[in-house]
Amino acid sequence: LSPDFSNRNNKNVVAKSRGKNRRHAGSYRHRPTKADKIVDIPIKDCLHCHGVIENITTHQQYVEEVTPAQTTVVCYQTQSGYCPNCQRRVKSHHPQQVPHISNIISDFLHSR
Repeated sequence: LSPDFSNRNNKNVVAKSRGKNRRHAGSYRHRPTKADKIVDIPIKDCLHCHGVIENITTHQQYVEEVTPAQTTVVCYQTQSGYCPNCQRRVKSHHPQQVPHISNIISDFLHSR
Protein backbone atom coordinates (compact mmCIF):
# COMPACT_ATOMS: atom_id res chain seq x y z
CA LEU A 1 0.00 0.00 0.00
CA SER A 2 1.19 3.52 -0.76
CA PRO A 3 1.17 6.07 2.06
CA ASP A 4 -1.54 8.75 2.10
CA PHE A 5 0.17 12.13 1.65
CA SER A 6 -3.00 14.21 1.65
CA ASN A 7 -3.74 16.51 4.57
CA ARG A 8 -7.51 16.42 4.22
CA ASN A 9 -7.86 13.96 7.11
CA ASN A 10 -5.47 15.88 9.38
CA LYS A 11 -7.58 18.37 11.36
CA ASN A 12 -4.50 20.09 12.86
CA VAL A 13 -3.40 21.55 9.51
CA VAL A 14 -4.31 25.24 9.04
CA ALA A 15 -5.30 26.09 5.47
CA LYS A 16 -3.25 28.84 3.82
CA SER A 17 -5.13 31.73 2.27
CA ARG A 18 -4.96 31.91 -1.51
CA GLY A 19 -3.48 34.74 -3.51
CA LYS A 20 -1.04 37.51 -2.65
CA ASN A 21 -0.72 39.22 0.69
CA ARG A 22 -2.99 42.29 0.71
CA ARG A 23 -0.22 44.44 2.20
CA HIS A 24 2.21 43.46 -0.58
CA ALA A 25 3.10 46.37 -2.87
CA GLY A 26 2.71 45.59 -6.56
CA SER A 27 5.76 45.43 -8.80
CA TYR A 28 6.22 46.28 -12.45
CA ARG A 29 8.89 47.42 -14.88
CA HIS A 30 9.04 51.14 -15.59
CA ARG A 31 8.52 52.34 -19.16
CA PRO A 32 11.84 53.12 -20.90
CA THR A 33 12.62 56.82 -21.29
CA LYS A 34 13.77 56.43 -24.91
CA ALA A 35 13.48 53.92 -27.74
CA ASP A 36 16.49 52.97 -29.87
CA LYS A 37 14.23 52.12 -32.78
CA ILE A 38 10.63 53.09 -33.56
CA VAL A 39 8.60 50.81 -35.84
CA ASP A 40 5.40 52.33 -37.26
CA ILE A 41 2.70 49.76 -38.06
CA PRO A 42 -0.12 51.50 -39.93
CA ILE A 43 -3.53 49.93 -40.23
CA LYS A 44 -4.62 49.98 -43.88
CA ASP A 45 -7.99 48.27 -43.79
CA CYS A 46 -10.06 45.89 -41.67
CA LEU A 47 -8.23 42.60 -41.18
CA HIS A 48 -11.53 40.71 -41.33
CA CYS A 49 -13.55 42.26 -44.19
CA HIS A 50 -11.03 44.77 -45.72
CA GLY A 51 -13.42 47.67 -44.99
CA VAL A 52 -12.35 51.28 -44.39
CA ILE A 53 -11.16 52.03 -40.84
CA GLU A 54 -12.44 55.08 -38.92
CA ASN A 55 -11.33 56.81 -35.69
CA ILE A 56 -7.72 55.61 -35.92
CA THR A 57 -5.72 55.83 -32.68
CA THR A 58 -1.95 55.24 -32.18
CA HIS A 59 -0.68 52.97 -29.36
CA GLN A 60 2.85 52.20 -28.11
CA GLN A 61 4.21 48.85 -26.94
CA TYR A 62 7.79 48.81 -25.66
CA VAL A 63 9.89 45.65 -26.02
CA GLU A 64 13.33 45.42 -24.40
CA GLU A 65 15.56 43.10 -26.39
CA VAL A 66 18.53 42.13 -24.24
CA THR A 67 21.72 41.17 -26.07
CA PRO A 68 24.96 40.24 -24.30
CA ALA A 69 26.53 43.62 -25.15
CA GLN A 70 23.60 46.03 -24.98
CA THR A 71 19.85 46.39 -24.56
CA THR A 72 17.83 47.61 -27.54
CA VAL A 73 14.42 49.16 -26.87
CA VAL A 74 11.94 48.95 -29.75
CA CYS A 75 8.72 50.98 -29.68
CA TYR A 76 6.00 49.48 -31.88
CA GLN A 77 3.53 52.24 -32.75
CA THR A 78 0.40 50.40 -33.78
CA GLN A 79 -2.89 51.87 -34.87
CA SER A 80 -6.46 50.86 -34.17
CA GLY A 81 -9.80 51.97 -35.47
CA TYR A 82 -13.42 51.04 -35.99
CA CYS A 83 -14.65 49.18 -39.07
CA PRO A 84 -18.26 50.18 -39.74
CA ASN A 85 -18.52 47.37 -42.30
CA CYS A 86 -18.13 44.48 -39.83
CA GLN A 87 -18.70 46.65 -36.72
CA ARG A 88 -15.46 45.66 -34.99
CA ARG A 89 -12.53 47.49 -33.44
CA VAL A 90 -9.34 46.41 -35.25
CA LYS A 91 -5.59 46.96 -34.67
CA SER A 92 -2.48 46.79 -36.82
CA HIS A 93 0.16 44.25 -35.80
CA HIS A 94 3.86 43.72 -36.54
CA PRO A 95 5.21 40.13 -36.88
CA GLN A 96 7.90 40.74 -34.23
CA GLN A 97 5.47 42.42 -31.82
CA VAL A 98 4.52 40.62 -28.62
CA PRO A 99 0.79 39.79 -28.73
CA HIS A 100 -1.38 41.62 -26.23
CA ILE A 101 -3.64 39.46 -24.04
CA SER A 102 -6.76 41.30 -25.25
CA ASN A 103 -5.89 40.30 -28.85
CA ILE A 104 -5.49 36.67 -27.84
CA ILE A 105 -8.84 36.66 -26.02
CA SER A 106 -10.60 38.53 -28.83
CA ASP A 107 -9.25 36.15 -31.49
CA PHE A 108 -10.33 33.17 -29.40
CA LEU A 109 -13.86 34.51 -28.88
CA HIS A 110 -14.32 35.47 -32.55
CA SER A 111 -13.06 32.10 -33.80
CA ARG A 112 -15.91 30.20 -32.16
